[in-house]
Amino acid sequence: MGNNIFEDHYIKAGSVNTRYWSAGEKGSALILLHGVGCSIEFWESNIAALAQAHRVFAVDITGFGRTDKPDVDYTFQMMADFVLDFMNAADIEKATLVGNSMGGGISITVAAKAPERVEKLVLVAPVGLGRGLSPVMRLMTLPVIGNVLTKPGRQGVVRQMQLCLYDPSRAGEDLIDRVSEICMVPGNQRSFLSLLRETGNITGVKKGIISGFQEHLKKIRLPILMIWGRQDRILPVSDGEAALGKMAGARLHIMDQAGHFPQIDKPGEFNSVVLDFLSEASARA
Repeated sequence: MGNNIFEDHYIKAGSVNTRYWSAGEKGSALILLHGVGCSIEFWESNIAALAQAHRVFAVDITGFGRTDKPDVDYTFQMMADFVLDFMNAADIEKATLVGNSMGGGISITVAAKAPERVEKLVLVAPVGLGRGLSPVMRLMTLPVIGNVLTKPGRQGVVRQMQLCLYDPSRAGEDLIDRVSEICMVPGNQRSFLSLLRETGNITGVKKGIISGFQEHLKKIRLPILMIWGRQDRILPVSDGEAALGKMAGARLHIMDQAGHFPQIDKPGEFNSVVLDFLSEASARA
């Protein structure tokens, strides 16, 4: 991954000054929603391919990246409202949501809250389908220890890539440098810890979070594609396999030699699977 090949744009989503990238001039809208502690840079290997057939918007979610970071408690409902505010501001009537980890949880919440605004869901190792959570993420939920473990800096980004990628070399030095710079932006650590502690504790993902997502999924009647890296060390693929039978209209694609960021580990396969799903779903509609 080289230097940014997409231009930073800013728009007011409600009251939140929001950074996003856009590409593509035809087809249905796709909104790419990153994971906790991440940013739009984590979609660099996917945007151009997806934009061949779709209008693609990669968004720094409120509290993360270079988007504003309100001093509030971060919840999935609050961030779902933010996504709808972004859609309104960008004049996007309806979109497919592609969400990784936290972004998957936000996507589910948006689809349950405003189903008329969502075409389809692509859930990439989404949080909230089971209690599974990596040991280091559990430790991060603790007072003091969590603040130490999430201290912003390049070393933390390197550790993140080592934990979340099957092949850490997929994250080149340039990407690590840019992500490290972003994570130093004031407020990023606070948002990260706020959402992480809302979602999990030392025992794993909170039962209330899981039951909330289960209720959402019962309501959703949309085509759903789940993508999971078989070697995901943050959220186990077994959570996706167990949840599959409870999700109407869902399918699961497991990617070998891929971790928690399969869109970076194996972008070619990821992009192909997503594009195939979108074209098939459109053909059935």
